[in-house]
Amino acid sequence: MMKKMLAVTLICLGLGAASAFAAPAQAAKDNSKKSDAGATKKPEHLIQKLAPSYFAIRKSLGDDSVKNVSTNAAVFVKTLSAEITAMEKSKKQSDELPPLTNILKAAQPLTEKQTDIKKSRAAFGKLSDSLVDYMNKYVGLYYTKDIKTYYCSMSKHYWAQKDGDKMVNPYYGKAMADCGDETQQAQSSPQESVPGRDSVLKCEPPQRN
Repeated sequence: MMKKMLAVTLICLGLGAASAFAAPAQAAKDNSKKSDAGATKKPEHLIQKLAPSYFAIRKSLGDDSVKNVSTNAAVFVKTLSAEITAMEKSKKQSDELPPLTNILKAAQPLTEKQTDIKKSRAAFGKLSDSLVDYMNKYVGLYYTKDIKTYYCSMSKHYWAQKDGDKMVNPYYGKAMADCGDETQQAQSSPQESVPGRDSVLKCEPPQRN
């Protein structure tokens, strides 16, 4: 009888110890899952997160204004920084990190309050080129729902805007609002070929009286 009781006691102690070791391991596994879940799973979802603040910047510049550019740029940077941090903490290494880091660097100058719209437009051009290049590589030809991309041959920069909105060139504003054309497939370099682009772009400087 004593031997049976001793055996049962030892089994219970063994199970207790196993549970004690298993709990931290399971907790670590759960935390790992939470960390991985912190990053947006698909590139098109990330673009949807960034779109509102980016569109707001484009609209301001298209209206020949720098009002709220720095505020919306700060939101853009904060959103993208959070995604990059989550991706870096994840055990899954992604080749998206370098281009996303480039987008972040391009966006940062826009967070500074600026009165010179030319400088804001130049910074927005760099941001747009890097963003459209990322969309082209990781999201695909048709990008994501309700977003279209355009190219301006005068500024030699791309931009993206919500599908359905009237096209307004953010680099020349009201003076040349309709300069640009929707691109079938965006490229990071203006010199690279874009199907149908060269035959339809008709941007010319405004005539001076």
